[in-house]
Amino acid sequence: MGIAHLLVGEPRSGKTTALKHIIDVIGAIRCGGFYTEELCAVGERYGFNVVTLDGRTGVLADVAYNYPLRVGKYGVTLQALESIGIASIYEALASKQFIVIDEIGPMQLLSEKFKLAVMEALEGSVPILGTVFSGSNPWLDELKRQRKVKLYPLTSDNRDVLPQILVETL
Repeated sequence: MGIAHLLVGEPRSGKTTALKHIIDVIGAIRCGGFYTEELCAVGERYGFNVVTLDGRTGVLADVAYNYPLRVGKYGVTLQALESIGIASIYEALASKQFIVIDEIGPMQLLSEKFKLAVMEALEGSVPILGTVFSGSNPWLDELKRQRKVKLYPLTSDNRDVLPQILVETL
């Protein structure tokens, strides 16, 4: 059954790191989808890439972008998310044992196509491993209440043990 196992935490709490550890343990070959990678220079975060598990990469957001879509200081472009990130969700739904979605957050929720892909993945039979923004938003709140969604709060106290608990659950 396609249950969504979602790590919940504040920005920079270690959600992506924990998710990558889970993927390493269960085997990357069994997984498809994408994760969001910070872009940093001189210790400062200036943007984010979408990175698929098969190696495709594209920019999601950058402080230097003067796009009309904005989340905080970041200009957001949905091109990479919609062309490679969403495609990787559907590819994983069709051919993998796990779908990885990192992250379901404010930038990604600017895309109606992304929200549709998440809901279609949730209706499928492939389990989802992912991360979700801890904040509130009507669409996100509804997602978090879905019967097929299991939330795992990630904190500084449990971030070393929670990935192993999820591996055992899977």
